[in-house]
Amino acid sequence: MSTLVPFRGRHFFAGRVVWLALFGSAMWLPAGIRDPDWRSWQREQGLTDSNVDFLSRDATGAVWAVHGDMPAITRFDGRKFTKLPAPVIYNRFDSADGENGWTDDQYGLRHLQDGKWQFFPEITNGPQGLDYFLLRYFRALDLGDSRVLLLFPERLAEFSAVTGRMETLPLPAGSDLGPLITFERAPDGTIWVVGERGAARFRYKRGARIPADWQEYSLRNFPIRDIRHPVASLNGELCVSGVLSGTARRVALWLHDGKWKLLARQELPGQPLFAWRDGSGTFWLADGDLLRKRPGTDPGAKWQQVDQQSEVLGGRLKEVGSNATRLPACTRWANPDPTLF
Repeated sequence: MSTLVPFRGRHFFAGRVVWLALFGSAMWLPAGIRDPDWRSWQREQGLTDSNVDFLSRDATGAVWAVHGDMPAITRFDGRKFTKLPAPVIYNRFDSADGENGWTDDQYGLRHLQDGKWQFFPEITNGPQGLDYFLLRYFRALDLGDSRVLLLFPERLAEFSAVTGRMETLPLPAGSDLGPLITFERAPDGTIWVVGERGAARFRYKRGARIPADWQEYSLRNFPIRDIRHPVASLNGELCVSGVLSGTARRVALWLHDGKWKLLARQELPGQPLFAWRDGSGTFWLADGDLLRKRPGTDPGAKWQQVDQQSEVLGGRLKEVGSNATRLPACTRWANPDPTLF
């Protein structure tokens, strides 16, 4: 796996940084406006391991990398890499404060607090043997104060590591999302919940009896199944992909101004497909081993393939997350190229 980041100017600006995870072996940063050069970091530059299985971003703008079988995770704040001892983890690590956080997988729920891990094996992501993509779904969202929001197929729930109590957070009456699949954090701090029949966005408020400001967007008008790869963008936008009914090919959908629009169709069936829109408005599409982009200002523009001659860009894209906040002010990298950050 590897990680990539598009770069604009001398700082990481709001909405313009996108982190990606690919099959390969590096962390990558593209520099430039139109045709970026891709720069990379590997284990030699500070990663716990060059293999990166999962990525997430905390509220400070730092990126967390999970390395699968490695007994540590990595935090990268734009200046330095920090390695934290950890159990073997097979899902994203989510942090609200940049220091503590949660992760869950088929083995149980884990909480990092003040450098120490707690394990709750009775709370699992699902039974062992589930489909690989089902196990990758993000279902533990850090709320701070040793609390976590959990997603189950039929409900949301809040769990406290301090009290050991779990309280159900009922969905609003009339919700028609179907079985719930995964969470996705939006750049503005709201939370997306994706189900088999649509997606909803809400704002978490401690003590609320139901999710606040719940807005639901049905996918019933699109005959798709096996919804995967939600990616939240600015301005309440969301991209997902699903298999078009009656076919084996996936399509990418874009939620814009409250309406779902068809963004792209897959060329070859049986491959991963997902899309996202960066802060400059450019659309990106990962179709199997290919990475494409097109301007967001021209609905009729064709997808253009991104140069993938490098070792890592030739891999298969696995995850993407947009950076909605500026990283710490001191972001100059120890590199002879002064334009890197």
